[in-house]
Amino acid sequence: QDTDLLYQNIAKTLLTEMGSNPYHSWYGSNANRLIGQKNNAALGVSLRLSVQQALDKFQSVQQDLKKVQDISLEERLISVQSVEVSQLNGNATAVLCKVVVKSGANKPVSVNIVFSVPGAISLDGELT
Repeated sequence: QDTDLLYQNIAKTLLTEMGSNPYHSWYGSNANRLIGQKNNAALGVSLRLSVQQALDKFQSVQQDLKKVQDISLEERLISVQSVEVSQLNGNATAVLCKVVVKSGANKPVSVNIVFSVPGAISLDGELT
């Protein structure tokens, strides 16, 4: 409930691949599909855009839901304050996405998500 539920909803939205739910094909983000592409400035921009679009849609759905159910101020997404994308520890197959949102209670909520290529092994170190 409250801030924990907002955190969980943001993480779930970002980690769900858009189109994977046949009943809500609009739900989720395209971020996972972007991982594994050449890591350059365009990838960072694309990831930030995907995250922003997914959270904008989540916010819109919350606005509609609050007409028919109670959503506490702590559970409401009011705005996205920042989205930062960086390579994770030099691993070309993983990206750290740091998101900070503002809740309806005017509190910042930080969510860190790691997007990675499933089953990928980074070959820039020793294999054990």
